[in-house]
Amino acid sequence: MKTKFGFIGLVVLLAALFSGCEFEPAKGSLTVSSQPKGAALIVNGEARGQTPAVLSELDSGDYVIELRAEGYERTYKPVALLQGQALAVE
Repeated sequence: MKTKFGFIGLVVLLAALFSGCEFEPAKGSLTVSSQPKGAALIVNGEARGQTPAVLSELDSGDYVIELRAEGYERTYKPVALLQGQALAVE
């Protein structure tokens, strides 16, 4: 039985490869919160709204999260997001 399943798996894999199917890497997400709420959220230099926020459909890679709130020092957090990962940043 074991070799039959292995053969079927190989056939399915080869069919997918030769059918032109492309496998897209899973996207990741960041959930960003702050105290106080309502801080300006900047990701890699681009304004992305206010906290709390959920940023979804992100490619894997390195991000710099910047939070700005009046009366508080700016906060910078480097984040390495892996494929398909969901991270919480506070």
